[in-house]
Amino acid sequence: DGTLISELGYLTSLTQLHLWGNKGLHGTIPDTFGRLVNLHTLYLDKNNLEGGIGFVVSLKKLKHLDLSENKLRGQIPHGLGGISTLYDLRLSQNHFSGALPPRP
Repeated sequence: DGTLISELGYLTSLTQLHLWGNKGLHGTIPDTFGRLVNLHTLYLDKNNLEGGIGFVVSLKKLKHLDLSENKLRGQIPHGLGGISTLYDLRLSQNHFSGALPPRP
């Protein structure tokens, strides 16, 4: 059991973060995750995370993003379509609204 601590967002050299399959992991994804500008892989799937995902628009080097099977909600950020490196996107089994933004 636990939450994602905001201090993880200060590990700005981090390129991969794999915290999937921890049903005891709950709460929101801290906004400080938007500082992980070198991240190319983020796996937070199969947890009990809640809230929005606005932080992802800052992660311009993302290639793999899996946030599936959580309790996330809200609009899918329009800036997500502007991450040109992103080719593996998984958002299923959440409570998002709106459409996926187009790629430029």
